[in-house]
Amino acid sequence: MSKGFSRAVKLRDTLLADLALANNTLIWNGDDSFAQSVEERVLEAKPFHMDNSASKFLLDSAAQLSAEDFYQSIAKVRLPFKELWLEIDASTPDGKHHGRLGAVIDYVEDGLRVFVAQLFKFPGNKSLSVIYSGTEVVFAVDGTVSLSDTPYAYFQDAVTESDKERLTRDKLRRDAPFDAETIRDREQSDLQTATKCVAMAMSLAGLHSRPEIVEICEPTAPSKKVLKSFEHRGAKPPKFSLSTIKLGKAAAGQLKASLGTDDDADTFGGKRTAHWVRGHLFLARNGKLTWRKAHVRGVGKPIQTARKVTT
Repeated sequence: MSKGFSRAVKLRDTLLADLALANNTLIWNGDDSFAQSVEERVLEAKPFHMDNSASKFLLDSAAQLSAEDFYQSIAKVRLPFKELWLEIDASTPDGKHHGRLGAVIDYVEDGLRVFVAQLFKFPGNKSLSVIYSGTEVVFAVDGTVSLSDTPYAYFQDAVTESDKERLTRDKLRRDAPFDAETIRDREQSDLQTATKCVAMAMSLAGLHSRPEIVEICEPTAPSKKVLKSFEHRGAKPPKFSLSTIKLGKAAAGQLKASLGTDDDADTFGGKRTAHWVRGHLFLARNGKLTWRKAHVRGVGKPIQTARKVTT
């Protein structure tokens, strides 16, 4: 598949239809409790699809935080919604297949819980495939991270074993143990993806009231047409329709501007010459993520230089 999905394709809605199936891969040995839990969380969540520029901007903003500030923000910053669904465009590591990545993020007693799913259409398969995460991640308020297997862990580990030509007949049983390396690789990959989703959520929390940076339309109730489509597929309808997050004028202008950064400034007499610093997020002393506007830092007047900006 060479192109990404159109706006009409929604991972959240496809996931809910998949969860309604009796053979859903989150059902383990007849136990559908985890699948039901995910379904309930997604149904209640405020859902958003971020366009590519917005998701890149939010990730870049979060990258400005130190690791300490990142975990401090999880402990101190409250998301604008109790349950949040974030959906972005994504592709496989080799870039051959394009699809969507989504995460339901909500609060539990220990901190922020994250469960990730992906949507792809592979060659030779006319239908869309929902691929769940084999690991659920909780970012605790004390700075620790806990990982727990989901019912999909077996399928994810079996694929890894097959790719490494280690999938023997005895490992085809669902209760078969896999190599520790396979489990560790899966957990690290899933943790990396979950961290990316939480980073965007934290950025969203800090910029939620800044429409000049990100434009966020409040999700509304689904239309009658959408409700009928869920009914037709035998799936429960969600509380809200998917809303789009876009960059505001100030953020869009920052991406296009030829502003320098701290690393581009020269020094003069032991002091840095005046230079532009891009707007960025920082964790204030009151524990809130705050947006600092683009500003001049250093001695003298800043000189703007022409720069080639690629997107």
